Amino acid sequence: MVENYDAKYVSLHVRKSNRAALSLYRDTLNFTYVLEEIVANTRLLEVEKKYYADGEDAYSMKRDLKELIAQRDAERDHRMALQKVKRTKEGKGAEIQELEKKVKEMKVEK
Repeated sequence: MVENYDAKYVSLHVRKSNRAALSLYRDTLNFTYVLEEIVANTRLLEVEKKYYADGEDAYSMKRDLKELIAQRDAERDHRMALQKVKRTKEGKGAEIQELEKKVKEMKVEK
């Protein structure tokens, strides 16, 4: 979703009775329940009343993708830096090889 659509989050609905799906999304895939307004210092879960054709309600859930966006950006920056180094080395091949040879020949004094 991040790579193809530059998505910031993913949202979905889950049947209130579907404990397996709720557990999967919440505990494994790190989705959170969407919260409605705070009423009397209590956060209420957002429930879509009669969301399904059979009349069952659904919880609204959301997964923030900020961490994946940051990871994607860091990986892209890393790839770009490697490409720049490679281009620099290719452009100054003989010069770099000569410097690398001199560095290898250097002795470190203690």
